[in-house]
Amino acid sequence: MVEVHEKNSIAFSLAIEAIQKLRGSVTNVFDHLKDGKKTPAHGNDAKKRAFLSDLQAGLMLVTIEYEHFEKQAALLPKWTEVPPLGNTSLLSLDPITDRMSFYREALDAYKWSDKMRDHCNLSAMLLSQIKRSSNFGHHASKRKKPSIGSHAIAPDNVDSIILSIDQYFADLTVHRKQTSPYVLQVTVSRTFKAIIVLRGLLIERVVVRATHEKETREDGSPDCWTPSKYLVFQKITDHVTSTMLHYHYPNSPEMALKQFMNWLRSYNKLFSTPCKRCGKYLQDNLPPTHRDLRKLEAYHETCR
Repeated sequence: MVEVHEKNSIAFSLAIEAIQKLRGSVTNVFDHLKDGKKTPAHGNDAKKRAFLSDLQAGLMLVTIEYEHFEKQAALLPKWTEVPPLGNTSLLSLDPITDRMSFYREALDAYKWSDKMRDHCNLSAMLLSQIKRSSNFGHHASKRKKPSIGSHAIAPDNVDSIILSIDQYFADLTVHRKQTSPYVLQVTVSRTFKAIIVLRGLLIERVVVRATHEKETREDGSPDCWTPSKYLVFQKITDHVTSTMLHYHYPNSPEMALKQFMNWLRSYNKLFSTPCKRCGKYLQDNLPPTHRDLRKLEAYHETCR
């Protein structure tokens, strides 16, 4: 196998050398023609004959170099790395440059799916051999699971909890926009406003927008889906969504909601807080949009 690779590398090296010589010969011919244009039309006949003789010699050299290149190209190994996948192999013959790599990409996708199918079959075989353990006894199956009612809380109770959060955090202004589903609008100082959709006390969706952006749709209902037109608030929406999943405590929804609000209020000085790592206010024209979950420190996306 090593000898084959060495033989192929030598063939490619000779072919590259031959095409370099051919390009040099063609360049010399064109340079000679370019210089020949400076010769007067009614000049010396001897100079004209010398010019034509040199041009003929250059063209003969180009012909010799071209034949040598054809011989070297014929010695190159043929592309027989993979078998063709039916008529899709004809895609590699498309002369358009953008489509020449499509067949190789399709082939890679076919290999990947083939390996994935093998791994799935192996996993299914292993899982079928695993039997449930019976060490828990008959009473374990009769135990009742604790009911989680964090999504079935009366709106009045939710209002009282939201009111307590609004009074506790001075940097946040929280008020209800809709009851079914329960939608909140949280304004963080004068930095931005967040539309929060609750199911009981569990946070289902958060969208962050600028304070002057439109917050309702044409029918007057809260707009819970349209992202902000500003990149900085789109980035914050992504961070808020991941943090929402971090503070997901179905058994303690009130505590989770308060911790989330405490984390959200760390953006009250978004544009005046430098990055904790690099000390800069802006990076790629964006302020530090990430907040640490423990110390609530500001970081750029590339500095966290």
